[in-house]
Amino acid sequence: MSAHTQTLEELAEYESIVERTFCSEEDGYEFFNAFARNKGFSLRRGKVRHAANNDEITCRQYVCAKEGARQPKFLNMKNMKRRPRPITRFRCPFEVVIKHNPDMNVWYVHKYVDKHNHKMSDRQKKEILAYQTAGLRKYQIMDVLEQQYGGPHNVGHVTKDLYNFSYLSKKAKIADGDANAVLQFLKQKQLEDPDFFFEYQTSSEGRLLNMFWCDGQSRLGYQAFGDLVILTVHTEQIGIGCHLFHL
Repeated sequence: MSAHTQTLEELAEYESIVERTFCSEEDGYEFFNAFARNKGFSLRRGKVRHAANNDEITCRQYVCAKEGARQPKFLNMKNMKRRPRPITRFRCPFEVVIKHNPDMNVWYVHKYVDKHNHKMSDRQKKEILAYQTAGLRKYQIMDVLEQQYGGPHNVGHVTKDLYNFSYLSKKAKIADGDANAVLQFLKQKQLEDPDFFFEYQTSSEGRLLNMFWCDGQSRLGYQAFGDLVILTVHTEQIGIGCHLFHL
């Protein structure tokens, strides 16, 4: 986990996890199982290690229910009699490993990887946007999806993914709305000032990339003096730099 890519809340959560101890392996499983449900995904037990002289468990791994992958031979089978089941595992890297300390007789967190790679389908994105339009809050949307798909392990993404998608879609909507408002403003200025000039570029998706404008008074000033002075640069919420200058 990199400090450069994590929020303070995520770093604090990470530290609180790795510092935990448990009285037994079962206590550890119950804690991380509840932790997973709260995050919006399902947990399952993974690899286990036993003591050399007996069958006591000394190390236990917990993974996301979507860890692993379907064997290649089952992906391209010929002459299949039944329709293949949907792929529900995506090699999710989430992992927790707890180990037993015999000297202190406690279980401690040996490894903690809080990462997911669950895919959000286009259908689910449309459903989320529809639920948002209907006024549902994010945690309510996740509850509806879990009921709709038969449990968190069938949804295909975790709560954090839903929050990220919601934020990005809202940001894109605001950006598009702001861009259209600016273009309409510049067109109106051009009607009021015949010497007003503006030009803009868009991406292949129709998003505004670059824009330049210059009013008639500035153009006359540049013709007379030929000077260009850049004042400052601002980057607002939508991440587009704004260069203010006088001609």
